[in-house]
Amino acid sequence: DYTGGGCPHILAEPQRTNQITQNNQFDTTWVASNLGLTSGQNGIYNTTDAWLFNATNSLANVTISVSTSGENTYSVYAKAGTEDGIFIRFSGGSNPRAFFNLTNGTLISESGTTNTNVENIGNGWYRCSITGSETITDARIYVADSSGNFASSGNIYIQYSQLENGSYPTSIIPTSGSTVTRNQDIFTRDGIGSLINSTEGVLFVEMAATSFSSNFDVITLSDGTNNNIVGVFYYANTKLINVNIKDGGVSVFSGSVSEITYPPLDFHKIAVKYKTGDFALWIDGTEVLTGSGVMTNLGLSNLHLADWDGTSNNFFGKVKQLQVYDTALTDEQLL
Repeated sequence: DYTGGGCPHILAEPQRTNQITQNNQFDTTWVASNLGLTSGQNGIYNTTDAWLFNATNSLANVTISVSTSGENTYSVYAKAGTEDGIFIRFSGGSNPRAFFNLTNGTLISESGTTNTNVENIGNGWYRCSITGSETITDARIYVADSSGNFASSGNIYIQYSQLENGSYPTSIIPTSGSTVTRNQDIFTRDGIGSLINSTEGVLFVEMAATSFSSNFDVITLSDGTNNNIVGVFYYANTKLINVNIKDGGVSVFSGSVSEITYPPLDFHKIAVKYKTGDFALWIDGTEVLTGSGVMTNLGLSNLHLADWDGTSNNFFGKVKQLQVYDTALTDEQLL
């Protein structure tokens, strides 16, 4: 993922389908009401396919028909124009909906949602999203003001809409006339068993969660079983960073730290040191947990962005660095 500037990082995401058949052609399948549309506007990341939504009367909006059910997240990119608010909704039993302030990127009010989120994209752009569990018939975007009222005049900028099954938004899936599915990201690297020391070493990763989802994300060294593992567990839903080392099915070093110091949506440098009598968890250059248990030869041969089996509890998040050291590094090296 090259967005946001600086060095790129791995962006690992689950399979998702964009249920909106025209995610950025608001003058086609979408139906406009009291609204003028102008294409070719400057958008996120130096793109030029954003739209100017100009209200000509109250309840100015665009609507598109969709058909899906279950837990869904609806998101759009938006920027203030002469008006500075947006209202988005999808139609269902409780009609999940929310007003957002596009001047400071805050939620004004919401109803019927199970989650709302605003992500600052930069240059005045925000990605606004709502989540709800519904049988959905349409999705809508309205011009609003920063106080949570529908605007009868003025304009805002809009780009890239997405409606997907899941509890949080993923990266944009372009559509042009039909729904589109993006497959789950899978990362593999074979033939590295000889590089992993099974009696001592360090598993180091610089990573961030992408959402406060209900699952947890895992990066592990293992022997291919759940009996012998060195693992980092990112519990984004409970906002914990957890370490667990098992030897012969017995946990010899484990513990967790909370979001108070280490918010999981931020990047953190996490190092797990393992060696008999010298276990430690380091985060951002600080030793936060220690242990002195006994470890035999774990037979470690696999590195997974997932649990020990390589298929469950897949890591969905961002990874800048992933390194495995074949010695237990010193405190000075782990700073």
